[in-house]
Amino acid sequence: LFKMLVNSAPSLSGRTYANFEWAIPSGTQSPTGTGALSIDNLTITTGNLNINLTAGGISIKGNISIASGTTLGFSPASANTLTFNGTSAQVISRLGTLTLGANEAVVIANTGSPTASVTFNQAQTVSGSMTVNSGSILATNATLTLAGTPAINGSFQINQGGWATGGTWNYGAGGTLIF
Repeated sequence: LFKMLVNSAPSLSGRTYANFEWAIPSGTQSPTGTGALSIDNLTITTGNLNINLTAGGISIKGNISIASGTTLGFSPASANTLTFNGTSAQVISRLGTLTLGANEAVVIANTGSPTASVTFNQAQTVSGSMTVNSGSILATNATLTLAGTPAINGSFQINQGGWATGGTWNYGAGGTLIF
């Protein structure tokens, strides 16, 4: 675990972390850079973190957890990709705010067992593009609002309490809807 306790911009560009926790009581940082970033579990306990890398891509292999009153943002000034590519179920849980900006393409590339998915537990808006790769599952337990034309080449799963809206949904030849 790398736990950030000092209100300064963390070094994220070109880095790999196992588990990363942001725990700055009243701090806000917006690190930038162009190198790839890989994190297993990402936790925002206190404070606000805006990861604004503009190239190289961001890989999340585990869960994202955002505590009440905190913010996690992915809103780079130019195009970048946030990829969920774990090998088991991944959960995005938030009581705080998660911003997925227009320049942040989201790719679901989880290669876990046939039932492993990337699941949004709370309502979420994805302002940039969204792609679900073949063999991957994106699930929602609340309202998922997407912009643009989401490309579903794997499976999109609407769980009890879930809903999907926005965009023009494009299902590839192998794309499925699980309801």
